[in-house]
Amino acid sequence: MQRISIDAFWLVRVSKVCGLSLLASLLAITLATGVPARADGKHFVIQGSSSVSLTVRRLLGEFAVHDNVRRTEYCCADSDYVVSGLMQHQCDVGLVLDSLVPDVNKELGESFEAFPLGQLAVGVAVNARKRIRSIGTDRLGNIYHGEITTWIGRGPDSLVPRIKLYSPLLGMTRSYIFQRNVMGGKEFAPELRDRSTETWQQKDSVDGIIGAVIKNLSAIGFFLLEPDMIIDKRVRLLAIAKGEEGEAVLPTLETIAEGTYPITDQLTFYLHPDAPPIAREFVKFATGPKGAAIVRGYGLWPERELEKHRSKVRLKEMEAGKGVPLTVRGVEGAAKVMGAVAVDFVRAKTTIQFDYRPAALGTVEKVLGEGVKLFVSDRPLPQSQTDDAEPDRVESKQLASRAVAVVVHPGNGIEELTVVELRDIFAGKITNWPEEKRRIQLFGLRQKHDLAKLFETKVVGPTREARIKRRADTAKVIEAVAASPEGIGFINVAEIGPNEDRVKVVGLFPPGKKHPLVPSSEQVPPGYPLAQPLMLYLSPDADETAQDFFDFLATGGGHDTIREHGFIPSRPSPRRSRKSPVDPTTASATDTNGEETTPNPSSGPTTDTVAQADSIKLQAHTAKDL
Repeated sequence: MQRISIDAFWLVRVSKVCGLSLLASLLAITLATGVPARADGKHFVIQGSSSVSLTVRRLLGEFAVHDNVRRTEYCCADSDYVVSGLMQHQCDVGLVLDSLVPDVNKELGESFEAFPLGQLAVGVAVNARKRIRSIGTDRLGNIYHGEITTWIGRGPDSLVPRIKLYSPLLGMTRSYIFQRNVMGGKEFAPELRDRSTETWQQKDSVDGIIGAVIKNLSAIGFFLLEPDMIIDKRVRLLAIAKGEEGEAVLPTLETIAEGTYPITDQLTFYLHPDAPPIAREFVKFATGPKGAAIVRGYGLWPERELEKHRSKVRLKEMEAGKGVPLTVRGVEGAAKVMGAVAVDFVRAKTTIQFDYRPAALGTVEKVLGEGVKLFVSDRPLPQSQTDDAEPDRVESKQLASRAVAVVVHPGNGIEELTVVELRDIFAGKITNWPEEKRRIQLFGLRQKHDLAKLFETKVVGPTREARIKRRADTAKVIEAVAASPEGIGFINVAEIGPNEDRVKVVGLFPPGKKHPLVPSSEQVPPGYPLAQPLMLYLSPDADETAQDFFDFLATGGGHDTIREHGFIPSRPSPRRSRKSPVDPTTASATDTNGEETTPNPSSGPTTDTVAQADSIKLQAHTAKDL
């Protein structure tokens, strides 16, 4: 096939406005010098097809308004050169028509992230008075190649009128999409390519093609089909079948999303791994809800809308019992949140049948034995220490943390406590605040609450606790403490509002440390003593589905759902290459900021060894004082 240079065609048209010499100079400078310096972090470079330059410039304009971008450059280039430019880091973002570079993923490799922008769809129409309602791509291709010249016969000797062919300008992207998907590399018929004819059959607008088909009963035309296009009733949009044996379908959001409509192509952003953060933010904006509304107005079927439909289809398949089986084992307390994020995985990725089975904790080798591919733990798991145990190399990720915050009335002078002091308060050994005659009022979550169990495990332990006034949830505990100047309570950190000022969060000293840590709903500081991680372990011999599930969660998938279940999500991490998995003997747990933590290996109450000089001394009383 003699490939039409789609982007070269548009470069010529753009040059009439911009000036060819200026455009060539700018492109040469960019290619020669690479990406300019971006010391201010507000500058990035995009290369992409000229056929969508107006769309991208509109996206850039809207993004600059919202994100205070100082300067961006959009360089028009053929998709082949865009890929080359990405590899040489001559641009930060590349926009590629996928069919023009079929091996783009192999050329760029896994380090270049792909962000589909949307699809271009081509519709085919005939005069509404014709009885034909559908056609296969084989026959349609032969018509536009000139092999079939009448609707009921072949060749020029037929007594019926010849089919009149209409198309967009053959150098346009939509013509290339039609030629690739329908004609299989064949040339267009001579009558379309011949400019010497009295009525040139290439049209520069959809209205021109539709108008020509309306006037001629034997006409057929193809054009870019936009999402909100209203088709004139005097023409009929044809259902298209792949080949001749497939089911003919009309171009709709559903058929384009499912890939059953055959005359489409996709535009995809590729992000250089060393691109500045502002470039990533732009790509997210362009493929997000605001970007989808913009590209829809320029004739693209936004990937965001197409993926919503695919998501609904996958969920229906899951409900019907379809999908690849995925079994995850782990602690019983993680069953609900893992089941919920499995639904998120189906929405975003692929259909699975999820099965969560509670299992006992143990060493890494033990929990990932007997064919187990994924294991969920509420603490970092140890490596086997037996001499004959081979150190299996697994991948692990702290998905989230759940933590207890201790709160007091804002008027209380207490700013920090040791865990020992906190235990003595809730055990009834300390009954008054320093220099206060009123007794401390204890508030907390109901005993069935998961965080109440965590608090009792980390703080109270086997010690007999004083009377705690239990409340149904964090909000009720906050209300109680806010109304009681002598009150102290424990709550779920994840449910503390960003502007909460009715109570004060007390800092706690980690074991052996001299500085208190204060948690918030956005982060749990490394080493915070009343926290519990949610860890996910992936077996080295996990199948593709298990790997995809691990990657989805490790890179930020399901974060909103995790937060809804009372956890604070950890910072997403880039997918590690499976050629160099992490050895659990050297891997550390990470907190929500990705910093190294010092997890407490004990399942019982912690023992605090902070020097008395570094904590506030409380008045000790015996239990009988209560």
